[in-house]
Amino acid sequence: MRNFIIAVLFLLNFLLSSCGGSGISTTTTETPTSTPTTPVPLPITGFIYAELELQRLASAISSIRDVARAGKLFQQPQLDLAAKRHLDYLVKNSLTSNGNFLYSIQENGQWGGHYQSALNLGFSGSTPQARADNAGYVGVVNELAVFGAKSELECVASLANSAYHIIHILSPFEDMGVSFSSGNGGDSVCIVLLGVATSRPGVFVASNQYVVYPARNQINVAPIFFNQAERPNPAPDLLIAGHPVLISFYNLDNKSLSSKDVVIHTFKLESNSGNQIPVRILTFPDVQSSGITLVSDRNVPAPGYVVALPTQPLLSNLTYKVKVSAAIAGNPVTQEWTFTTGSVN
Repeated sequence: MRNFIIAVLFLLNFLLSSCGGSGISTTTTETPTSTPTTPVPLPITGFIYAELELQRLASAISSIRDVARAGKLFQQPQLDLAAKRHLDYLVKNSLTSNGNFLYSIQENGQWGGHYQSALNLGFSGSTPQARADNAGYVGVVNELAVFGAKSELECVASLANSAYHIIHILSPFEDMGVSFSSGNGGDSVCIVLLGVATSRPGVFVASNQYVVYPARNQINVAPIFFNQAERPNPAPDLLIAGHPVLISFYNLDNKSLSSKDVVIHTFKLESNSGNQIPVRILTFPDVQSSGITLVSDRNVPAPGYVVALPTQPLLSNLTYKVKVSAAIAGNPVTQEWTFTTGSVN
């Protein structure tokens, strides 16, 4: 799956006091441009779409959350509308396969895939937040976009097999809206909007619980990560890598963490035979280490997320063990889990 994925993130104040980084996305939460009504989510039991593609798209993203035990997602009609309007804008203005536009930084500091110009057809807001506001959503949003996926399920597979985007999928954001167009000849576009309404605090796992991905005992994990397809690219020097491994230290005890609250002791990945797999440990800037090497990365959106990026592809049909130890807000945390790869992706 070599299609391209990009994202823009508007962080909640319980995660960070600032957002963006590396000149990629330095946007901040905007004042709503309208006075919308408070959104009422559809029942938590499922998603209701007339189009089968959208039903499968939303269900597949929800399934990632279920596997990782990260909390349920609510379908949010206002976010569906905002996602559809942005997709229509990209299609109407023939931008879905315009790489020079999609993957370049625009005047407001965003990737082109998240930007709209008021001079073009179908304008509904220059930023994801403005588009959500104009659609009637009251809250903070995060937009993910995938271009060139062969299907809605390949779109989700790309989001899952990523270093940064999977963080957003598994974050405390709990509302979702989606849109998808298969395009013609490979110019497909997939838009996912995640949000947290101002009337709700977001969703956190229980005390002493931690969201990880690949999830505990997960099978058929893609062994290869096509890192050159993720924008920003987490490892520009690598042609391909192994599936990234994520741990989130956020839970009901740790809704807010600063860099000094996170001290990483170990983050190891090994095969079932005990062979150590070389990894780069990507962290938010100024996260602490007790001796291991950390890579400061402003595209990691908050201090409580840590990603181990294997510097080589993982082997197919093999079980791997992850070992993490850390001190979080002064308390010791030790986590171990396994996952099993599938065939070559």
